Amino acid sequence: MIPAKLMANSSLAGLYGGIVVALLVGLLNPDGGAGARAPALLAVGAAYTLAAAVLWPALYGALRFFASGRLRVGWFSPRYVLVFHVANMTVILTSAWTTLSLSRGAVFPAARERLVVTCWSLSLAWLLAALLALAPRLSRARAVTGSVLALSIVALAVPAATGSVSPAAAASARRLRSGVPPAHHLLLLNFDGADLDTILGLEARGQLPSFSRLRETGTYGRLRSVRPCEAAVTRATLLTGREPYGHGVRSARSRRLLGRGLSVDVAPVGIGFDRILGPFMEARPRTIDDRRALTIADIVSRVGGIGRAAGWEIDLDEEGNDGPSSGVDASDEGALRGLLDPEAARAADPDARERFGTILRSLAADDRVLERFDAMVADCPAGVTALSFPGLDAVAHVFLRHARPERFGNVPDAEVEAYGEVLGRYYRHMDRIVGRAAAACGEKGFLFVTSTHGIDAAPLGRRMIGQLSGGGTPSGIHERGPYGFLFARGPHLKEGETFGRGSLVDVVPTALYALEMPVARDLNGRILTGIFQPRYISLHPVTVIGTYEPPA
Repeated sequence: MIPAKLMANSSLAGLYGGIVVALLVGLLNPDGGAGARAPALLAVGAAYTLAAAVLWPALYGALRFFASGRLRVGWFSPRYVLVFHVANMTVILTSAWTTLSLSRGAVFPAARERLVVTCWSLSLAWLLAALLALAPRLSRARAVTGSVLALSIVALAVPAATGSVSPAAAASARRLRSGVPPAHHLLLLNFDGADLDTILGLEARGQLPSFSRLRETGTYGRLRSVRPCEAAVTRATLLTGREPYGHGVRSARSRRLLGRGLSVDVAPVGIGFDRILGPFMEARPRTIDDRRALTIADIVSRVGGIGRAAGWEIDLDEEGNDGPSSGVDASDEGALRGLLDPEAARAADPDARERFGTILRSLAADDRVLERFDAMVADCPAGVTALSFPGLDAVAHVFLRHARPERFGNVPDAEVEAYGEVLGRYYRHMDRIVGRAAAACGEKGFLFVTSTHGIDAAPLGRRMIGQLSGGGTPSGIHERGPYGFLFARGPHLKEGETFGRGSLVDVVPTALYALEMPVARDLNGRILTGIFQPRYISLHPVTVIGTYEPPA
């Protein structure tokens, strides 16, 4: 009977938490009509109510396993409801604040403001409840406990008082009528996961000659990435000049609740959303093709230029990591192109085969883009050619710990000896691609080399959880959106200087200005004037239009 009574009290706390989770999901995903949203949000609230009703009594029972005192609890005990409420909301509020941080660029501005107000009001109510729960004498007073619980309910009304949330407003009515075609050719190369400090370090040791020439004859700087820092999101941001909420690719995965119900692009993190709602949800990976805004290549094509793109839809993180089933054979040794030492390539243990698979998949993905490279840049017409090479990011995810063992501390010496040079050699592979691009551009074209994000070493806590859960030891990560970069070379650009810092959304406005095309007001970025020579800027004022987007 005691477990049933505990579940009755935790269900009340869970109901409150379920309402909060449904509220968060609704604010994070404002698209869709009320008829489609209501059943889906009801399912979210019911699922989390049930989860809390089972989870918290189980954990409480585990804590009291060795307790000698007799447990006394009624079917409705404000004290136990309060304790379960504090525990439940600790998890949910942590998720809310973390989601707001990690997915800031994906949340519509109006919803973001409302989310902040909601989180603060719920957090203040939770703080009072937590202080009361820590005071046993006060928590036994039903009037005091009831008042605090009532205040928590009142905090739920704050979102309703802050107004409604709708997706981004329509673009300016001043649309494109007659286009201005590009005056030059711009070749854009993107390498996800490339780190500027690593490039400068390798370049200083003479290992990246193409980047050395690019730095000496052009300009470079850091680009602030976006959150969520996922391939589809960052690439769409780079190519459209819009924040994720503007171009529509707001996460790496789209979830559809209850068949045709609410579409959840941004889900609360850290509360098992996909696991708990899995039976009621269909999920699919998102790619740059899901965008609802024009890319720089689309814009150029629309005004009469040549816009070409390749490689942007390839996401090795989503395609899985199917490595070879045995040691590397002769054909694979040719494909590795010196990235592995011969002795290391003959290893046959499962971990080694998985690492080999990562290298081979990365090289194969880059080759798929390179196969289209020559055809795309052969004549270099006025326009844009945009190519994205996904291989380096996948290699950095696995081999960063071997390249920077001092950041991890638990990398065996044998692994450092076998794999310590893999990442640096892949950067040299990337350098050769940049060299081909620079030769194809010549002196009259623009060459932009970008990285949508850098790579960070996985923190100690993340590595420990990975080892304890059997999920492997994480190496390189980019959830926090480490800075990417831009190297730019072309007519009227500065040489041998840095331009400081910019953002991914700045690349498209800058490219339009370099191509002598109008810049649209509805882009989120700005022109990186620091890459241009001052005299050129003074002689070429910016022309502006409302938008390049076609009518809805």
